[in-house]
Amino acid sequence: MIVRTTLLTLLLFFVVSNIHAQWEPQTVINQRTIDNGYVSDADGNLDAAEIEELNLILQQTEKETGAQFAIVVLNEISDKWEIMGFGVELFKNWGIGQKETDKGLLLLIVKNTRDWRFFSGYGLEGTLPDALLNKLGHTYIVPAFQAENYGKGLIDVSNQINRILTDKNVVEASRYAMHYEPWWDTFQVILWIAWFAIMGIAFYAMQKKRKKQPKAVKAVSPFKAEKKVTDMVVLVPDKATKVKIWGNDKAAKFLSVFGMAGIVPGLASYYSDVFSNPVGNAFFGLYIYLFALSGIVQYRLNRNAKRLSPDGPSSFLTLTEANKLMVLRMIFFPIVFLPYFYFYKKKLNRLKEGKITCRQCNLDAFPVPRANYGQHLNQAEMLEIKLKSRDPRFYQCANKHLTKIMFVGKKATIFRTCQKCHTLTMSKTSETTVRAATYSASGSGEREFTCKNCSAKMIAPFVIPMKQRSSSSSGSGSSGSGGGSWGGGSTGGGGAGGKW
Repeated sequence: MIVRTTLLTLLLFFVVSNIHAQWEPQTVINQRTIDNGYVSDADGNLDAAEIEELNLILQQTEKETGAQFAIVVLNEISDKWEIMGFGVELFKNWGIGQKETDKGLLLLIVKNTRDWRFFSGYGLEGTLPDALLNKLGHTYIVPAFQAENYGKGLIDVSNQINRILTDKNVVEASRYAMHYEPWWDTFQVILWIAWFAIMGIAFYAMQKKRKKQPKAVKAVSPFKAEKKVTDMVVLVPDKATKVKIWGNDKAAKFLSVFGMAGIVPGLASYYSDVFSNPVGNAFFGLYIYLFALSGIVQYRLNRNAKRLSPDGPSSFLTLTEANKLMVLRMIFFPIVFLPYFYFYKKKLNRLKEGKITCRQCNLDAFPVPRANYGQHLNQAEMLEIKLKSRDPRFYQCANKHLTKIMFVGKKATIFRTCQKCHTLTMSKTSETTVRAATYSASGSGEREFTCKNCSAKMIAPFVIPMKQRSSSSSGSGSSGSGGGSWGGGSTGGGGAGGKW
């Protein structure tokens, strides 16, 4: 009995120890709600005198500038978190910084992984840019932490941040960030050497390939004839021809891809007040290079797609297929590509109204007025048009031969093809859970689809993702508002960090 009790006690001790060893964003002690302090050190890595000195510095910072600076030192965080996500969640849970100004700053230390990271609110990103925070961390935190002098590192970096924020002219941050570093010249030289090496290798590879006579571009229609009803031919959109961006134009490819890449080392050698070091300039140059290259690629895709298409409807399918990745350009370069996409879509749809070649007599067939569509469509096709799962076009030549093309409609993705009547009119009518998902296993369910044309039904199984424990609820005292707490600020993840 004694042995059993001892074993259970030891087991309970190890379990409880393990629970308290790993912190969650909701369980970190918010010292602000206890004694209006700025430093959370529940694992006892700092002396009482060091914590008191830090609190005095950070209190002065908030009093003089309105910026709330919190320091959190933890031995270990939960395995499901990385320091980036953990810090953002902790910052938002506490609400560091005033809600109106978002002048909040969090310094998170995780000892077992030797990680340090600053998280800044939107209101401090101009005064404390990421490059400056990175430099501050490597100048004050890393050397002191490597010597296991954690208090000194935190006090020194807090003093420096206080000095920068209390500078009335807000120029200390700029002067500090622009301080010359000897490795900058080496970095620029390496970029230039890498660029010349890539240019040389690319030119050598291009010259080594056997020269081929450029082939004439052959226009190919991406439609296939499915059936013929009396004097009507039905064309079904087939897989569009793959559009080559460069083709045999090797000089354009070389200059665009490799030659224009010289923007990156070129800007890395340029000094500016915005990006005052070669790393920032190099990333800015990379962004400009990718933007310019995207514009060239877009132009060549459109031009080559039209060359491959014998008519407007064919050009519509080819362009649609070729521009599937335009969404990435809109995400990374929205100012230019979002307006372009708007006008591009309008022009793209007009291509459906172009003439085609009649498959029966090879004469030009022109679009039939929409008012005459009803006499050529059956009830199921009329339903597809009503549901916007199909977008038909009719064309007629001088010999009165009809050609029908059933393009995909705007809402085609929410419908399935009925296996009974072969119309694109089957939609989801119900969904049931067969096995509920848990925090340790995914579940399963069944969706019922019903055809709006023939009322046929179909059951399709699906997987229910495993549940994720909510990380948005705040723990005791971790709310971003209230007496003795923080001001309700937020962060977009800006900041800098590293290891020591």
